[in-house]
Amino acid sequence: MPASPANAPNTAEDAEPASSTKSKELDFDRYMRLADAARAAGSNEMALRAYPHALRVRPGEPTALGRLGLSAAAAGDWVMATRYLFEAMLDDGGATPEEAQIFSSTFTRARGEVAKVNVTADTLGASVWLDGNEPPIPKG
Repeated sequence: MPASPANAPNTAEDAEPASSTKSKELDFDRYMRLADAARAAGSNEMALRAYPHALRVRPGEPTALGRLGLSAAAAGDWVMATRYLFEAMLDDGGATPEEAQIFSSTFTRARGEVAKVNVTADTLGASVWLDGNEPPIPKG
């Protein structure tokens, strides 16, 4: 039975997969709408579950990857955010220029949260700071 507003899935897990190509595209659109609505409502956990379902239907789709990355960033999972935003930026198809800019700026912020490396070098040596902390000097 086709989904109608009355019997539409409430979660990504409730949505049943389709078998035909056209039905799979409808599944992709349904998962994206579900994930986008969850993200817009601030329910990042729901969005983080729904976008991967869309990506199973259309693997590597840059808009879904980018929005998954944005949801991960909003949830504070900077490692996941950098991974998916980077993948989204590799393929510029699908996202609007405005959304591509949001992916890029969020990736820059997330990358800074994952790893911060500052290196200062001069003729006497070098100092390396990781994530704002000077590593301990090895004894020996």
